[in-house]
Amino acid sequence: RLQGRGGKGVKGATPKVGDEAAIITVSSTHRDIFLFTNRGRVFALKGHVIPEPRTGKGRLASQFISLENGESVVAMKDRHLQGASFVFFITARGVAKRLPAGELENLTRAGRRVLSLDDGDEIARVRFTSGEEEILMVTAKGQALRVFEDEFRPLGRQARGVRGIRLKAGDSVVGCDIVKPGHQVLLVSELGVGKRTAFDEFTTHHRATGGVRAMRISSKTGLLVGAWGLMDEDQIIVMTNRGRVIRMNVDEVSTLGRTATGYRVVKVADGDMVADISVIRSGEGEGE
Repeated sequence: RLQGRGGKGVKGATPKVGDEAAIITVSSTHRDIFLFTNRGRVFALKGHVIPEPRTGKGRLASQFISLENGESVVAMKDRHLQGASFVFFITARGVAKRLPAGELENLTRAGRRVLSLDDGDEIARVRFTSGEEEILMVTAKGQALRVFEDEFRPLGRQARGVRGIRLKAGDSVVGCDIVKPGHQVLLVSELGVGKRTAFDEFTTHHRATGGVRAMRISSKTGLLVGAWGLMDEDQIIVMTNRGRVIRMNVDEVSTLGRTATGYRVVKVADGDMVADISVIRSGEGEGE
């Protein structure tokens, strides 16, 4: 159900002791999905095998697919590519890669490696693109870089990728989405502080540069957890590490400039943090 800004949310997935809710997505049990892991592998899975009840304990990804030690699912995407020509990857250390979408054809739950990673690096975000998009990459400490995707030449499955954004010491990439001119990007921090900012406030730069400030970060906000492009009629679902879920209209989130801090979007309990956000496009998720 819809709630107002600053709410505590309701109980969603119930993690077992030691588990944390890492990602959330909106899909249908009738749709097949891709599961992308932090280690650069992708698997295809039938949607109907994913648990459906809101308050169920859910199942570990390792019960669906064979994961290596330390490997985890970082993105779940609808297998219907909807005209996408490329898959865009950005890693925590700022390495970016554009993979032809055809490399995902004939994929099964056995999986396939689609990105070679440096030691200690991992995939942060995955997006499907048309080949003519602009991409906004966002870091944990509030920097953002807007860049044309054609600055990244298409590479094969075994390739590493190239520098996407230049990071300062101790920073990492946490968010990435397709720029929608005339619309906004949602930024939310670990402690539930967030805002909407117009994409037009971010000027386009070349890859491998440091970008500009996207949100002012402090001890009261915690680090950013991601960035999501929004349309005017969208809704958002926020999930915390402990499985709390809040759903709201995007107009509940304040619109502010690039350098502003933001306001409380969701009330996070002591010891809990925002884990992920999913955007529900207008017309999706009706009756949920």
